[in-house]
Amino acid sequence: MKTLLYSEISKYGITATIDVSSNINAPDDGCDEYLEWEDKNKKTPWLSNRKTIFQCKATNLSPKQCEFELLIRNSNSPKLKPRIENIVKNDGEYILFTTQSCNLTMKDQRVNHFHNTIQSAGFTNFNKTNIKVFGADEIADWTNQYIKAVIQVQKYCGM
Repeated sequence: MKTLLYSEISKYGITATIDVSSNINAPDDGCDEYLEWEDKNKKTPWLSNRKTIFQCKATNLSPKQCEFELLIRNSNSPKLKPRIENIVKNDGEYILFTTQSCNLTMKDQRVNHFHNTIQSAGFTNFNKTNIKVFGADEIADWTNQYIKAVIQVQKYCGM
């Protein structure tokens, strides 16, 4: 992920802060990677917001399960995890990376559930948070644009 993000921002001349966890199984407040840059006018074909959170899931995630990625567990009422709340308050972007292939309907269902969850936590600007779902196909398409990222994936796969 780190190689992919650095390759993308470098290609488009963006200087950014990237916080990437090497352990995607660690508790993370709903954020495996965080990307931020200053210039509001800069974007790339894959990154449309200067404040973006990535959540990576190697399992199938149903629309209903999406709410657990955003909410603090065991809270008496719906409350967003701190990093998610920060993105919502700043009209940022949340990108779910999933290893499952998702058609447009599946993506829309998940995005709608994310927005409904944000609304249930009391945020009236729930629809200003840009939410994307990148399935296995989109991740492969993006990764294949950068040879360094392809090599990294091949190393992970023992190739």
